Amino acid sequence: MATPAESEAAAQQLLTYVFPPEADFGGLLLGALQRIESGGAIRVLELLFVGHGSDPGELVAISRDASSAGMIGKLIS
Repeated sequence: MATPAESEAAAQQLLTYVFPPEADFGGLLLGALQRIESGGAIRVLELLFVGHGSDPGELVAISRDASSAGMIGKLIS
């Protein structure tokens, strides 16, 4: 029989999404993730957004881990 820690680890998944460069979510992506999480469908443990900056070759990233997890809404503050 699996221990609680083993069961929890087995249930974790890495989800990766790629969007086209012209994608414009108008700030709605974080709200959608927050609604999914608050409904109990998923629990976000870590989050990493990576995108292109305004300068050629520039990367921009936003990262949150379990220490700031709980609700996606904390990303907005």
